[in-house]
Amino acid sequence: MKSCILIALLAALASCVHAAAVPTNAPTVVGAVQPGDWLMGIGTTNSAAQPDYVITKRLRYTLGSMYQVNAVIIRELGAAQGGAPAFVGGLGSHDVTVVLVSARGRALHYRVELWGDDASGADLGPDRPLITIAEL
Repeated sequence: MKSCILIALLAALASCVHAAAVPTNAPTVVGAVQPGDWLMGIGTTNSAAQPDYVITKRLRYTLGSMYQVNAVIIRELGAAQGGAPAFVGGLGSHDVTVVLVSARGRALHYRVELWGDDASGADLGPDRPLITIAEL
């Protein structure tokens, strides 16, 4: 009887561990979209898979000094590959850095959304700010 309980417990544990390792396409939200914020820009980045390598993409988004980014939403596009955002820095400023890392031997395909507002308080209308994107 004790061995049956042990086997059932081990089977349940194994299924839980496997379930935790399943990749997902849930978005990663860093920061908070504030009232009055708008979608300042959308960018996509992708890299092909390379056997036995982890791909790291470092992206730097630079806006005009009158803008500030309050939130970054990162979504994995296509089938889940098991990668993840590793770092997002510069929230509350006009210069944001995002680092994306793939799973070993897998590809990267992400959409990055920048949400923020005009820090100067001027109403510039519906025009989106010019965003410079550099891959570091």
